[in-house]
Amino acid sequence: MSERVVSGLLKHQKTFLADTTTRYIGLVGGYGCGKTRAFCLKAIQLASLNVGHTGMMCEPTNTMLNDVLVPEMRDLLEQYKIPYEFKQTPLPQFTLQFKGGESKILLRSAENFGRLVGLNLGWFGVDEIDTAFNRNKSKIMTMWRLLISRLRA
Repeated sequence: MSERVVSGLLKHQKTFLADTTTRYIGLVGGYGCGKTRAFCLKAIQLASLNVGHTGMMCEPTNTMLNDVLVPEMRDLLEQYKIPYEFKQTPLPQFTLQFKGGESKILLRSAENFGRLVGLNLGWFGVDEIDTAFNRNKSKIMTMWRLLISRLRA
């Protein structure tokens, strides 16, 4: 991430963004600590590092996707002047433009994770994964295994 982006972040957000080698990384924190903002910045970072590939961002519900994630992504993309296109239908996605090409970011709800088969992803992330499925660990792990199997690009 550029120094311009990192300068306004909290220490734990900077650490999260600085790590580009850990295969599975998470950010754990309390309410209002900036997890979703860091998640969106991480998605932008991963999209820029994987130009030409598709990534995916998940929220536990469609409501959270539309009310929390989409506005935060739009705000950050506009703040940092990253050209993008947003499509709401048939399913929401951002297409980010970089010097080397474009990257798609699919936005999906964990509620329907069984429909994610067939995807070839370069990366994915899940916001508030601990709250998915009313904290049913078995379902969360089933979703996690399915998402890991999509990392083929």
